[in-house]
Amino acid sequence: MKYFFLCFVLLIACCAHKDSAVNEQRKTLFKTTFNPEKNFANDLKESSDDQLIMTVVTSKRDDYSPDYSLAIAFRWMPSKNGQSYGEYTARMLRVKPTGELVSSYDIGNFEWVETGLSACEGAITAMDGVRISNWQPDIHFALLNIEDREVIMHPAMIRIEMAGDYTTTTYEGWRLAEGPPAAVRALVATLEPCWKPSKSIPPWEK
Repeated sequence: MKYFFLCFVLLIACCAHKDSAVNEQRKTLFKTTFNPEKNFANDLKESSDDQLIMTVVTSKRDDYSPDYSLAIAFRWMPSKNGQSYGEYTARMLRVKPTGELVSSYDIGNFEWVETGLSACEGAITAMDGVRISNWQPDIHFALLNIEDREVIMHPAMIRIEMAGDYTTTTYEGWRLAEGPPAAVRALVATLEPCWKPSKSIPPWEK
């Protein structure tokens, strides 16, 4: 019996070590493949007004596994008559939904999509909705009454950064919160029917 117990303990320890290694491997994806700054890496001209306007990265839970990275950039685009025009372009890298608790992070399970905001109904307004949302931090839990305190287990997280002419604002917190996360959810929902496969170099090749 004691040998069975020892084997059982070793099995648990082995599985825990494997899960820890997988989690660490996936966490590195936030700095590499799912770093939203890579969505437009080498595509913005330094000598022009091209600019990365917004970046978003979200996790599935506990910040161990990425869900999607989104970036929006303003770029000057060439036209057929030789004139250039300004356009907001959105690019997203996301994990295909599989219906399984643990998603595969093989390249074949990634979706790399793109759209111009001016051709997507409501997208410019939705993007500005993120800008004008309430970026103030939540009240600290110690200032809340005990009955008003909320415990969220294994929260999915989101990090949002948005640049203006002179300031850059960052939000980091619960993905399902109000304020900027809610505005980003509305923006993503608006962009959803407009996505097309991106022809640009994907982040995992940059």
